Amino acid sequence: MSNHKLVQKTLKITAVGAIAFSVLAQPLSLVASAAETTSTNKVEGKLLQTNAQSTELLVNNCMNPISVTDTTSKQLFPNWQQVLVVNPTVVSISSVGADTQLTMKSSANSNQTYTFGSSNTNSTIQNWYDTANKQYRVFVRNISGGPTERIAFYQDVTTVIGKTYSLQNLPVIYTSSVKGVVASDANTGVQITNTTGSFTATSNKTRITVFLGNGESNYSSIQASASDATSGKIGISLTETIDIDSLKADIDALFLNNLPTSNAIKTTTNQAAIDTLQKQIDKLEASTTKTALQNELNLAQELLNARIADEANQTAAKTAINDLFIDNNPANHIKDTTNQAAIDAAQTKVDAVTDATVKAELQAQVDKAQAELDARNAEKQRETDATAAINNLFIDNNPANHIKDTTNQAAIDAAQAKVDAVTDATKKAEMQAQVDKAQAELDAKNAEKQRETEAKTSVDNLFIDNNSANHIKDTTNQAAIDAAQAKVNAVTDATTKAELQTKVDKAQAELNARTSEAQREAEAKTSVNNLFIDNNPANHIKDTTTQAIIDAAQTKVNAVTDATVKAELQAQVDKAQAELDAKKAEKQREADAKAAVNDLFIGNDPANNIKDTTTQATIDAAQAKVDAVTDPTVKAELQKEIDKAQSQLDSIIPIVGTAAKYTVGDLYITGTYTGPATGLSLDVNGKRYYGGEIKDGKFKFYGLDKALKVGDVVKLNLYNANKEIKQTINIQVVEPLKVTVADYKIGDSNINATFNNSDITKVGVVVDGKKYWGGDVADGKVKFYALDKIKSASSVVTMNFYDADNNLLATKQVKLLASYAGEVTTANYKVGENNITGAFTGDVKQVAISINGTKYYGGTVSATAGTYKFYVLDKKIKATDTVIVYGYDPEGKQLSQKTVTITE
Repeated sequence: MSNHKLVQKTLKITAVGAIAFSVLAQPLSLVASAAETTSTNKVEGKLLQTNAQSTELLVNNCMNPISVTDTTSKQLFPNWQQVLVVNPTVVSISSVGADTQLTMKSSANSNQTYTFGSSNTNSTIQNWYDTANKQYRVFVRNISGGPTERIAFYQDVTTVIGKTYSLQNLPVIYTSSVKGVVASDANTGVQITNTTGSFTATSNKTRITVFLGNGESNYSSIQASASDATSGKIGISLTETIDIDSLKADIDALFLNNLPTSNAIKTTTNQAAIDTLQKQIDKLEASTTKTALQNELNLAQELLNARIADEANQTAAKTAINDLFIDNNPANHIKDTTNQAAIDAAQTKVDAVTDATVKAELQAQVDKAQAELDARNAEKQRETDATAAINNLFIDNNPANHIKDTTNQAAIDAAQAKVDAVTDATKKAEMQAQVDKAQAELDAKNAEKQRETEAKTSVDNLFIDNNSANHIKDTTNQAAIDAAQAKVNAVTDATTKAELQTKVDKAQAELNARTSEAQREAEAKTSVNNLFIDNNPANHIKDTTTQAIIDAAQTKVNAVTDATVKAELQAQVDKAQAELDAKKAEKQREADAKAAVNDLFIGNDPANNIKDTTTQATIDAAQAKVDAVTDPTVKAELQKEIDKAQSQLDSIIPIVGTAAKYTVGDLYITGTYTGPATGLSLDVNGKRYYGGEIKDGKFKFYGLDKALKVGDVVKLNLYNANKEIKQTINIQVVEPLKVTVADYKIGDSNINATFNNSDITKVGVVVDGKKYWGGDVADGKVKFYALDKIKSASSVVTMNFYDADNNLLATKQVKLLASYAGEVTTANYKVGENNITGAFTGDVKQVAISINGTKYYGGTVSATAGTYKFYVLDKKIKATDTVIVYGYDPEGKQLSQKTVTITE
């Protein structure tokens, strides 16, 4: 909507209350002259006129009385409330008594006569009419002939604090009509002025009180009402003049740079500002000016509505985005539950935001979530691809089996490439172990094939045409056969090895047959000599002498046919065999002792501590094996490790752990331990999870992904190095700490609060920096006596919550509310009437009465009017009774009391 430019006369901002009492033919109205000029308004494109327009503020400002035939109305002038005058000589708010009403006294051909609650029962108001049944005039009359009584009427008018109003007392036909006018604060009863001239409104409601009657003998005329006596009627007008220029400026001020054409409102523009200006426009009469102003205000309202709607869209978008992230915080990573649908839903809400800056910030957060989800999905796909590639290496696609016959290096390399792409360290390590297993098996298979190939080639080379079906070559010698034999010995496949051994045996047999006895003896002697140090059978065998070498020498000795030579050589072989057997026996004893010693320690490593299963019996058994060792160096080393195990067993410490309570939503279950604990597992409702971290007497186990809740059965298991559970700890799952503190009203006895954590055992209150301890803390509730500590609603008060060790668990500020205040200002009763009536101020919400000390509860309270009434006709109140009205606040506390003025 485009801007309207209003070119008009400058009108001063005034609010004029013209209260006139005059003989008028019709209600007073004010119409300002208008100036017209050509408009540049792009909305209407027509002339705008400037109007200084007035709105009558008083209802029934001419004070027209009720009809002469009306015998039931309680007020003489509709919309005006009659009050008693307690001091007829002073025009002041202090002269105003209680509200009163008409009571029909008599009806005659020419008048209606009413009493009005005066203590003088002869004081009446008469409403006269002529023979044509037309009202003529109204006057106050003393039917006993004495002086008349002054009366007063008031009407409450909505005003603006700080605005200036003018009281004007115009001439009237009857000198007894208007004796004065008082303006007062309708809320407090404080008088503003009792003279004509200007006054400034002090509240949002001003009471105009008119005093009528002069105290003449017999009667005082107060209003002329017949159609032929209009020159004597009194008239009252309270009007407000609106400055169109200022109103236009105020509307423009709603917009950016004070220009509606900016099509943007200021950030400070709110509904209250628009509503205030709308009320001003509503007071204008229909005109092009009013239409132009209304169009501009409508534009502001549309822009405000759009801003409010966009703020709602921003809130919805922020909520949806926050829900994508851990702890609903975009600074964190996305939740495990965040999926594409959730991100798409958040994106839709961001798309609805129109504020470019906010939208850009929100879009960045959505982009972050999308990037993390894409990365997570990509990692899952890489893990899936790697798992499939690894499984395909093994029989039945199960890494627990051996590799397939079809598995080759290319397949393993392809699987390795996929594992390399995985970023999750734990899963990558698990997959790498499976690839390594496949590689090891393939390497072993390839090595065996290579050994078989080399052995077959070496064996075939012994025979003519490299064919074992032929005889051995002329060049085949013992070295060649021995070399072939060594390669056959390296073959592990039993079937292949047996087949090759048969061929070697054939070659050996043929070579043996061809070799001379001397050669056999020489070879046998050389072979036997090689068993001993310096190749001398008088020495001990070499450290390199093995069973295979002795067997080879034995074979050569077996080939010798000379009995004497053979016996000598055999004795040397036997010596070598005996020494080798002795050496093997010692090595076996050392191996047995070392195994027994190692088995005492975690990981079978003496560098570690002893196992939890190590006992005195196992140490004694190891000691016996060490005692059997004959090598002094080895024996001393083993004995040192035995001594270490014995020392640790003597001072062994059991595994003992404790765990903290787990609060729902925490990342980890935590605790401490003593003893040689090395691992953790967590049981949740019977399901076991492995993992966690345990180090330096502390442990933690990730629990957020377990969705733990109060009531779950959760147990933490501590393991030793042998992966044995040594202790199980029950974990208590509790809700996050939540405390609430009720609002505290000044004057209340206690501050009340609630909490949901049994760890809270103490509370303290800090009032303006001063600390207080105490209060009752039990069953999730707190009651803290504060009446003597908090005196002002402006104080700063906090409540602190502690555990039994005085650790501060939570702090909550206490909201303070001002105490109730109010006063019963009037209390009146006329004997025989139905109700005690009166007025009050402030927070009075209930009333009660006492009659000669007996209390009664009930009554009707009008908060808007500030009045009350209490039915007492059945109480038979007499003028001599003592009657008191009590006013109570919404909580039933007494605020005020007032003794009832009783009249007859």
